[in-house]
Amino acid sequence: MSTRIHSPWGSLGDRLSAGPDARVVRPCPHGRWVEFRTDDGHWVPALLAAWQRQPDRTWWGRDVIVEDGAATEILTTATRLRPPS
Repeated sequence: MSTRIHSPWGSLGDRLSAGPDARVVRPCPHGRWVEFRTDDGHWVPALLAAWQRQPDRTWWGRDVIVEDGAATEILTTATRLRPPS
């Protein structure tokens, strides 16, 4: 096996042994600015800290938003996130 091949998500064996129902977390080491859609349909700035794949194979984002002057960490579906406009 080549030592030049490296994956931030572990070896192929590790990923296969985790199975399809395993949660996969892909951190964003420096964070990424995104926009989050609130319940009332407004888009607000957010900082994406990580992506997380759920057992049902949907992707969710772990984000930090500011609500009423306080930082709040949320886990939300990818459909409520978009790149900043």
